[in-house]
Amino acid sequence: MHRPLLVTLAALVLACSGTSESTCPGEPVGSFRLEVSVPDGAPPSACTAEPPVVDPPTRVVASFVAKLTVEPAAAGSSPAALCPGGRGATYYGSRAADGTYTLEASSGLAVLDRCGSNCSVSAVEHVTGVVTGEGAAATFAGTLVERFEYLAGNCGACALPCAATYALTSAASVPAASP
Repeated sequence: MHRPLLVTLAALVLACSGTSESTCPGEPVGSFRLEVSVPDGAPPSACTAEPPVVDPPTRVVASFVAKLTVEPAAAGSSPAALCPGGRGATYYGSRAADGTYTLEASSGLAVLDRCGSNCSVSAVEHVTGVVTGEGAAATFAGTLVERFEYLAGNCGACALPCAATYALTSAASVPAASP
């Protein structure tokens, strides 16, 4: 089963112009193994996945390690970054005064083959979440929203633009030396 998330996550992780985790700007908040999940039985269409509302069984559709950093600021929001290991694209955004992180990355072009073998779209991923705990016990929980805009090709019955929402969680911080 092919999911659009796997296409765009692969593009983000393999992007040539990304910033590696070791050069992520700002002061480290933590390194996390993030899991992207949908409820069991979620429809396989391009933009219909929704995060769990209560606590149903979930299925992990992607996983990656990323370092979260923040630039200290006197008041209000602070610049923040989420950097996947390797050559992945960096998510940039901010941490609000209430501790909520809002970050975004563009994976550029993607093909939604579930919609059509030549359905070309632009894809942007938006992460919102909070860190609970400190040090090795810190965890991240939030959502990942993929937004797709039509660029070219035959996209069949897929209605574009569209967005898909996924749960984004981590078990605990990973050691800083991990990619």
